[in-house]
Amino acid sequence: AAATSASNKKIPIFIHPGVVFGTGLHATTRGCLSAIAQMFEQRTIRSVLDFGTGTGILALACAKLGASKVRAIDCNPLAARAALENVRVNQQQARIDVLTGQDLTIFNEPSDLLLMNLEWPCLTKILKEREWIRYRWVVLSGFLRSHLPQLMPLIDDVCEILLEEELEDWVTLVVAPRK
Repeated sequence: AAATSASNKKIPIFIHPGVVFGTGLHATTRGCLSAIAQMFEQRTIRSVLDFGTGTGILALACAKLGASKVRAIDCNPLAARAALENVRVNQQQARIDVLTGQDLTIFNEPSDLLLMNLEWPCLTKILKEREWIRYRWVVLSGFLRSHLPQLMPLIDDVCEILLEEELEDWVTLVVAPRK
């Protein structure tokens, strides 16, 4: 897989997915990688939380694009192990911490950027809990265009949509929660 820098230079990311989601081929992952590249081009992002990291591909992209502190968290211990191995292979241990967990409330300080490329039921549960609005910018993905009528009431009153991308009927949004 590869992230694209502000100068359109491809940045290689080495991934061994094992049985975990996140090879870089799925439309949601590609949409997130594109959104992340645009965010790093337009804004200063120092810290990132990749919630539902899978293989760690999005966390790795953020580290390689310049984030100095990335937390990659997944509720599946197999995913956390795969992500940790991919962090090692990409030599990003100094920038990325991999954790096992399933709740945003464990973090006292929110990061600049929150990534949530999650399965639809998980995403809606997290959005309803409202912990995500503490973050400066949020990348949301893992849902189809047909889910937008159900998604918009969960986010519309608390954030501004900065970017919307669609690949193969899968949508990625970048939002800025209103404080």
